[in-house]
Amino acid sequence: MRTTRSSSLLWIMRTLFFNNLQPLLFRTRVPSRDDTSFEEIVLNNIDVEKLTRIPFEVNLASLREENEEIVQNMSMFIKRFLGSFMWSLIPLFISKICQLAQTVLVSHILMLIETRGSRFGMDQNNDFHYYDTSLTLCCFLLFMNRLLIGITLRWHFNVQNIFSHQISYYLYSSSYMKCIRAQKRVGLNISTISSEVSQIEKSVSQAHSLVSHLFHLLGAMAIIHYQYQSTFITTTFIIICSLSIPLNMALQSKNSSYTNMKTYYSNQRINLLSHFLNCFKQVKSFVWESTVIEKITRLRDTEAFYLFKLYWVDNIIACIWYIFPFVIASSLLLASKLMERTTDEKTIFTILILLDGISVPIFELPKCLNQVLYASQCLERLGNLLRSMQVDGVPLSENAESKLDTNILLIPQHSALTISGKASKVSIVTPFFIRPKEWISLRGRTSSGKTSLIVSILERIAKVSNTNSNIQIRNNLNIIYSPQDPFIMNDTIKENIVFGLPYQQHIFEEAVKDSQLEFDLTQWGSQDCSNKLCGYFGNNLSGGQKIRINLARCLYRFYYLKEAKQDTTFLLIFDELFNALDPTVAEVVMDTLVNTLKDVPNVSVFFTSCDNRYDHLMDRVYDASEGNISEGMIKKDERVIDGSTLTRGQFKRSHSDLRMDESKPSQSERGTDSQMGLYDIAKFYLLSQTNILTAFTVLSLLGISQVFKSSTGIVFSNFNSYTYLFLLLGLVRILVELGLGYFWSLKCYRTNSKIHENALYKILHVPLRFFVDSSSTKRKAEKNGRYGDVIERFSTNMTSLDRSIPWLLKEASQKYLECFGSLATLLLYVSEANLLVVFFSFLIMLAIILYSRKYYILYSKTRDDMSLLLSEKRAMMSQFFMESTHPTAVLMIQVYNQVPYFYQKFTRSVAHTMNISYIFNSCTDWLGVRLECLISLLLFIPFMYLIQAVCEGDCDSLHKQKLYYAGILLSTCIEFFNRFLWTLVVTTRVESELPFIGKIIEYGNLQTEQEEQGNERMSLTSTTCYAQLELERVTFENILSNLSCQFKEGAINGIIGRTGSGKSFTLSLIHRFWFPLQGKILLCDRDIFEYDLYSYRSKVAMIPQDTSFLLGSSLREHVDEYELFSDSDILQAFKTVGVDHMTSEDLNVVINKEDDMKIEKVMIFLARVYLLVTKLTDMNPKKPKILMLDEITASMDIHRTRNVISCVKLLCTKYDLTVLWVTHQLECLRACEYLVCLDNGQIVESGLVDELLNDPDSKSYSLFRISNGNMFNTKLSF
Repeated sequence: MRTTRSSSLLWIMRTLFFNNLQPLLFRTRVPSRDDTSFEEIVLNNIDVEKLTRIPFEVNLASLREENEEIVQNMSMFIKRFLGSFMWSLIPLFISKICQLAQTVLVSHILMLIETRGSRFGMDQNNDFHYYDTSLTLCCFLLFMNRLLIGITLRWHFNVQNIFSHQISYYLYSSSYMKCIRAQKRVGLNISTISSEVSQIEKSVSQAHSLVSHLFHLLGAMAIIHYQYQSTFITTTFIIICSLSIPLNMALQSKNSSYTNMKTYYSNQRINLLSHFLNCFKQVKSFVWESTVIEKITRLRDTEAFYLFKLYWVDNIIACIWYIFPFVIASSLLLASKLMERTTDEKTIFTILILLDGISVPIFELPKCLNQVLYASQCLERLGNLLRSMQVDGVPLSENAESKLDTNILLIPQHSALTISGKASKVSIVTPFFIRPKEWISLRGRTSSGKTSLIVSILERIAKVSNTNSNIQIRNNLNIIYSPQDPFIMNDTIKENIVFGLPYQQHIFEEAVKDSQLEFDLTQWGSQDCSNKLCGYFGNNLSGGQKIRINLARCLYRFYYLKEAKQDTTFLLIFDELFNALDPTVAEVVMDTLVNTLKDVPNVSVFFTSCDNRYDHLMDRVYDASEGNISEGMIKKDERVIDGSTLTRGQFKRSHSDLRMDESKPSQSERGTDSQMGLYDIAKFYLLSQTNILTAFTVLSLLGISQVFKSSTGIVFSNFNSYTYLFLLLGLVRILVELGLGYFWSLKCYRTNSKIHENALYKILHVPLRFFVDSSSTKRKAEKNGRYGDVIERFSTNMTSLDRSIPWLLKEASQKYLECFGSLATLLLYVSEANLLVVFFSFLIMLAIILYSRKYYILYSKTRDDMSLLLSEKRAMMSQFFMESTHPTAVLMIQVYNQVPYFYQKFTRSVAHTMNISYIFNSCTDWLGVRLECLISLLLFIPFMYLIQAVCEGDCDSLHKQKLYYAGILLSTCIEFFNRFLWTLVVTTRVESELPFIGKIIEYGNLQTEQEEQGNERMSLTSTTCYAQLELERVTFENILSNLSCQFKEGAINGIIGRTGSGKSFTLSLIHRFWFPLQGKILLCDRDIFEYDLYSYRSKVAMIPQDTSFLLGSSLREHVDEYELFSDSDILQAFKTVGVDHMTSEDLNVVINKEDDMKIEKVMIFLARVYLLVTKLTDMNPKKPKILMLDEITASMDIHRTRNVISCVKLLCTKYDLTVLWVTHQLECLRACEYLVCLDNGQIVESGLVDELLNDPDSKSYSLFRISNGNMFNTKLSF
């Protein structure tokens, strides 16, 4: 009979659950990244719009109003979404009722066990009882209870996610609308808004949790009152709960305080690391990593101090959380003893089961309340931030039409122009005006006010400011603007050129042709631009390519509007168009503009430039000097151009940055992910060489803690006074948990600090190739390096290492021990029961555990895949936000009247991200709920059999009379079930966090430059270094091919060539940022890799093109970090390089943002070289013998360029310094003695400068004589 019933039960389980519920719970196949993308699986198989039900356009229709305010106060959202919030409380209330009903059902089972007389028979009062039927009914009600909880939670999650995503969508869309309509030219970081929005979104779930916890407490209070039927005991329960809430609020306040301080120093450290990686080359070039490491280490030490306090407070909160049920139970028992009330076993078990879940609402309620209150502050800050972007109380006036019919733009004399959000001003000394068909040029030195004048005009046209109302503009004037800092979206090249206008093929092809992009498209492999992404802020493009894409955008807009509107007047503004272009390309582009736009009716062109090379083409020129604009003189006889001599075919470009190499990276280039299991991570934490004594103490206290947890029932069965028992256990538990928390905090603090120190040291000393995308071999594109990716991953991994992993490891270890303790207690209670039933029950439990583990792993993988997809979507949304809210981008969007286009583009991205987020949250939450319900249903079956085995097994009569053993067994089963579920959850979360710590440990295993190039190297001293540098057949894949030359010692050696010819990469090879695949680089007749890296870079200094200032530092730290020079020496060095306004006070001022700098960054490093060369003796190991300059004068005017040239000449002639100078400016080449010309990674010619530049048949002559033939010959009188 028993066997038949068991077989039928197994068949029912297999048929009902594993055959029918399994397909509903999980997919039959885990999506692989090698086949169809997970995004396609999710979006193609799920009706996103039907699931989300977010009425985006309906809810946001009011946003299209021009002057609508954003986020007035919290009541705005309460009124807007009150219906959704109240609707979501209905399933929440039902689920809480179901959870609390479990306690009543367990009490009913205990009552049946207590009153039954036999299995089917009469009790002592001759009343007939169907015990099996009643017990089965109660268990069935528990099953239904679990299912109902799952269904209502699914309902609740669905409504809550919709509610939360509505708010997020509204805030993101509203914020973006304000940003692109901003009246002040300020760049807004997406993290500023996203952090506030995430906190507000988080507060939605916390608000639901707050109500849920209130439901739970009210229900618990009702059950306590029902069990004791005493107002005094119920009041005691309420008082204890009320006292615990302020205590927890105080601890949560401390926790928030320490978290904010830790985050503050962590952000400072991350910013410092970010700036270090951005200026990687100059830091390596001048060998001052020690300064950066010292700064970062000091910040990390302060951060770790607050981190330890945070650990300690977290563990105190956890400790109180654990002991709270003991305090409540002891208080209730003491109150009942004072009232001389007897407490039976049923009441004890009911209270224990009730209190098992009451700690959560008690300690989470203050946290939820704090989060909701904090959200209101976030709303207020967000509203203030966005409201600050408009002029309060001043209505915008229409642009005044010019009184002169001959002008399209007029700025009267003595006008003072300002820029929104900035203090700089521009003064108009003589009237500034532009007529139709005129070509106007504004010349001036760097920072003379040229761009400020353009921005003032554009702001007036965009109607975002009334401060420049004296600017008179024709109402039908169409402005087309090409900024000095090109605006490139992370989109296709076609989208960047079309820029919101309708696409027309013939116009697009004409714009591409006229902007000289045809050759680039050919190199990219196809004329189709629809799939060629430009990268974040155009980081897949060179500087010249960005300029030409902006030029193509201007030409496309001009051709399109000219074709659509015949009577429109155009003004094309080109701000420093030719700075980043090759000389030949710049000349061709200028010829194209002349042929296309010159003398065209109703078309005017306005150029800004730092030289006068194109003055002969202008109708009028203006000069800018220190913010003063005045009309200048044109000398047209100084410039003669012969367009027939253009020989573009002589030079071929190398592979473009956008071309993807399909070859697979070598094993040395690929990062190896650390495959670490849960045991390996725990072993790493506990047994790392930080403090063995601490590890032993942690393990001992952990074991003692679990002994007290697991032996509660056994000790309880041997005590007559429950009050003293609970008081004793509570006191011991407090001491154990406090000790465990302290030593575990100390252990994690020390271990994490050691991991961080090691990983940080390796990141600051890795080779440059580490920062280049290892997914391809396009290593020449150094600007495409993953600096930001390294920072983001390192900071994310360290945050997870600091906060998530220590807590999860402690929870996982405790839950594992608790499960084993509960299982051991369970075995003790069933030791004398029917062996066959016990074996059968435990066999079922083992099968359930194995299946559950398998499904939780699958659930974790699904969640990770969806989380990765969601992260990518959020990153794309954030990138678009950052790109299009940049001050230059906002100005262009407003001038081009493309606000609706960009708003629609961004809201589409937000809607897509929110839909993915909804799917992620709803699917993962629902999967977790269904899995928990399934496991609970299955586990209650063996629990029921175990209870029957204890009550009806071969126990002796003494044990039969102790019927509360069945109650202990039931409570132990439920406790084991809850701990088992939580163990699965925590273990899965730990495993999902393992890649983070694995990546940090992987950082620690990286090879530094010194380790990679060898530790046993020869030191390069002044006596052994005589600056003889030679290249022998140097080759690097796709970049350099068979390069051989010898640079002249003690002279200035020039290196020229078209973009992509390998000039900068040659300097990187010489500076040992890369290994040549073939050939040798010789210094003093020895391979440069035979020298010690530190001493080599001290002798071979380099000023790279992409110089950056390390924010948070002073000028002295950059120029003289070793404190070798006096203030007078430093000021003299700055004066030599052309900076006369510096004072001693300026040297020690800490610069926190680049706008506060009073000096160009290149000048800082040039002054440093001057000090090292002129002030140090020849025996000093820090004195350079070779200096490499990479396009350092590209953005300088003629005066500063000549100052740099004179300084370099002085160092070369007087101090015998060898200089390698990459440049495309003829004025710099004239200072050179020896010249090397590169094309397509090869040396096409080399020799003396005078001979090559005066030889009409040389390639150097054809490259420079057309565009630079008379460049800088005319002295500008600014």
